Amino acid sequence: DAERCGVVGYLGHDPELLSDSIRNNILLGRDDDAWKYLRAVCLEDEVKAMPNGLDTRVGDGGVRLSGGQQQRVALARAMATGPKILLLDEPLSNLDAGLRVQLREELKELQKKLGITMVFVTHDQEEALSLSDKIVVMEKGVAVQTGTPREIYFSPVSRYVASFVGKANYIEENGRVQIVRPEDVWMEMDPSGAYTVRSSSFMGAHTLYELENGSNVIKADLFGREGSLFSVGDRVRAGWGNRKDGPGDCHL
Repeated sequence: DAERCGVVGYLGHDPELLSDSIRNNILLGRDDDAWKYLRAVCLEDEVKAMPNGLDTRVGDGGVRLSGGQQQRVALARAMATGPKILLLDEPLSNLDAGLRVQLREELKELQKKLGITMVFVTHDQEEALSLSDKIVVMEKGVAVQTGTPREIYFSPVSRYVASFVGKANYIEENGRVQIVRPEDVWMEMDPSGAYTVRSSSFMGAHTLYELENGSNVIKADLFGREGSLFSVGDRVRAGWGNRKDGPGDCHL
């Protein structure tokens, strides 16, 4: 098949390591230098620190590798076939949040270093936006939009695409529905404002709000210390775009 011929390398969410040495897990019996692949996936020093180095057995009866180490070994194995295309099928989905971010950045650097095409399948919007040069959004097996991350995020062709890559407000204006991202919504304290803060979720660097005006609800995402100062029940003015030139309150 294509993978055996070295055309396509594959890495899934389960590393599927053999109960064998690290060397054999990477090379699968081929005569090659396993260290160069471990070096590429930033695992060389950790394996050298193991008592048996490349001959360290993993799996049943062997050393228990962390989730990140297992994925790096599996990635080294995928690279060892010398593929022209590397298919990654949700490879980070089983890792904890911190490790996902770390390996995501390492994958970006690896792609730049190797210069090979990577096809990354994911349901995680941050992975899609941060890793990609081009995104293809699929709906029921059909490609509904293809574009750069900025094009997909700022100019989605449908509500499905807009919601797939992030939260959105759908604002009707002059008979048309405009998609407004929560981070584009501004808020000001105003006792006579049209909106009431319905919910507040402090996320550290930013705070997510839901604002209601009767049956209308909009989402706002404010950043920094000042953006975290609104409380549930506060009356506010809210709008989107430029405060001076844009419209006042948002009416959905």
